[in-house]
Amino acid sequence: MLVTPYIYEEVDQAIQRDSDNQQAADELRDRFAQMMSNPFISDPNYQEVSDVDLGAVRSDPTVQAFAEVLEIQAKDVPILQAAQQCSNPNPTIFTNDEDFYELSERRERYNLERIEFEYVEYPK
Repeated sequence: MLVTPYIYEEVDQAIQRDSDNQQAADELRDRFAQMMSNPFISDPNYQEVSDVDLGAVRSDPTVQAFAEVLEIQAKDVPILQAAQQCSNPNPTIFTNDEDFYELSERRERYNLERIEFEYVEYPK
């Protein structure tokens, strides 16, 4: 499993954005950190994560264009790109974003058949 610096930072921001309280956010961050300790997960180091500028990545004209064409949010384009570049022949994107998950219904239209999407709900 691959977790890029962008994905790591996006998950952290999503936890903070979607959690009703700080305790719930902290618990989810702890669970995410525990998952990252799995030896089968390739995760970024602290410096790589701190170097990520989510705003700059999302506002890139290429990212914006892909988002418009694919009918997804710009924040999800780098995740999709990571899955496309992944060495796994059938990567899976785990998401709790219903709009991003809906791209799975349009995979064939965009030649994304090899990418699987799995919706994951987490407690708020």
